[in-house]
Amino acid sequence: MTVFDAGTKRRITRQWSSLFPYLTAWKPMRLVRRVGPVVQGITLERSTSGPQYFATSHLHALTRPFPVVSLSLSHRVLGASGQPERIPVDETDLTEVAERLVEQTSHSLAETAPTVAELVGVYHAAAAELQRTGGPPAVLEVEDSILVASVIGDDDLVGVGLSLAEELAGLWPSARLPPDWTTAADWLAGLAAQAGKPSALAETVADEIRNHRLEKVRVV
Repeated sequence: MTVFDAGTKRRITRQWSSLFPYLTAWKPMRLVRRVGPVVQGITLERSTSGPQYFATSHLHALTRPFPVVSLSLSHRVLGASGQPERIPVDETDLTEVAERLVEQTSHSLAETAPTVAELVGVYHAAAAELQRTGGPPAVLEVEDSILVASVIGDDDLVGVGLSLAEELAGLWPSARLPPDWTTAADWLAGLAAQAGKPSALAETVADEIRNHRLEKVRVV
């Protein structure tokens, strides 16, 4: 049985890097690129059930201080059964798995990167879909969409995000909202105030790039 050690992680990272050469091997088992204030990436998550791992696409907005690069809007590649696919650590041909991950991901993982505005649209769509399907309130996703739109100076997109925030806040059940939530009006006012300070958000993005050592990651 193949041991899931540091050497194995490096080998797996190299395998995926060869399939996505336009992403930066930022850390072992993590490939990323930066699309403006958003980190877009693939994380290869070790399975707890044996020498296997999952391939997961994700986004992370740099517009708020956060201790890690999170797996926001994450999607684990699905197999034929419709369940997340466990990839053996000794698998050598990952081409088809990588192709499926690209096809199944809501934001483009192609060499030609999505625009920041397109990623904001992905956040909007994900928030609306969570509401439609009875998922948890997409508070962070909505916040990220608005702050990202603000930092790139797209006032129209900020307005779209604030309208969506107002609509969804009226639908979210109070029992499922964050513990520090006060009222929808307070939340909306706070968001509008943050969005009205793009220079402060740009400083946060710069700080987060330094804090997470993303300076050498490919930027598009």
